[in-house]
Amino acid sequence: METINSKSFLEKGNRSREIFADASDLTFTDCVFEHCNSLRTTNQLNYNNLIFNNCTFNQCNLGHPDLKVNLRNIKLFNSTQCFSHLQRAHLLDVTINNLRTTGRGANGMLFLNGCFYNNLQLIGKIGIMKLNLLPTLMHDTKEQEAYIAALKEHYENVPVAIDVRYADFTTFISLDVVPGDKVLFNPNAGAVLHRTDLEGLELNEFAAEESILRQEIFMFRKFSPFDSIVLLANSAQKPKERALDMTFLEHLFKRNLVRSAEPSHNTV
Repeated sequence: METINSKSFLEKGNRSREIFADASDLTFTDCVFEHCNSLRTTNQLNYNNLIFNNCTFNQCNLGHPDLKVNLRNIKLFNSTQCFSHLQRAHLLDVTINNLRTTGRGANGMLFLNGCFYNNLQLIGKIGIMKLNLLPTLMHDTKEQEAYIAALKEHYENVPVAIDVRYADFTTFISLDVVPGDKVLFNPNAGAVLHRTDLEGLELNEFAAEESILRQEIFMFRKFSPFDSIVLLANSAQKPKERALDMTFLEHLFKRNLVRSAEPSHNTV
């Protein structure tokens, strides 16, 4: 495997286009990727067996609604990103181990839009990230319906979509873009909610609860195409919010509205 050390890739004209062509069997160490994008690319992109050690990604954009991106066996270690986007990507055996996010709020977070997950592992401290069900700029209703149908079909054949058992998120994260029963998580700080358990339940019964998980239930019931969702308590780095979430989860368990995952699949 070839190793590339301490190199900067700045998108200016076509200077960094070679990095966004198909790539395999490369290790990047202490590299900086700045304003790199695939916006002018129209073909399918394939990335296999890539390792990134202590790299920085600043405002990079990979993929768009008309471009399929395949990521297979990709590993990021101790890296940093600011306001980068990944769209319409198929992630197979991808590991992110310690990812720092710079910038404030939406101006710094990592966006994963319209991605298909198959064993995405998040480990260690993970900065702010937002997972969206659809790619950006997809406004046509029929196109959206077809895309959601493809997502649902994809997860029928996926044992584990996302694994967050060993992740320490710096802030709350929603995983409503995948079926809850396809997520591996710490059973001491989360639970799976199935749509059938909400049948006949009035949502205003949760109106007095302060936990952000209440909003997760609202959004799941109204918008999610899936039959289940995993509810994760807030980061331990936010003790007040986490305490509210844990109390809320206990409330749901007492009412038999949520379930713990199978121990064989969700142990730490």
